Amino acid sequence: MPCGKSSMEVNGMTNKDENEIFFAVKGHLIPSHWSRKDIDSMIDSYIKRLWGNCERLPRSSEAFEKAWEKATRIPFGTC
Repeated sequence: MPCGKSSMEVNGMTNKDENEIFFAVKGHLIPSHWSRKDIDSMIDSYIKRLWGNCERLPRSSEAFEKAWEKATRIPFGTC
């Protein structure tokens, strides 16, 4: 991240929050090669897309939680 800032310092969202917004629109997590600028631009755009769609986040939250758990799980025996 530029200047050592976390996403919480830049846009007030955690990495998980940002991924949940992306997942609600695209159905998968943010690609690992995306820059902070890409993510911030996506957040601005996707918040506008989701603003009037009150059903989208609740309908995608279960699938998102499963994808997030899978992506952030630490494999057994690696610690």
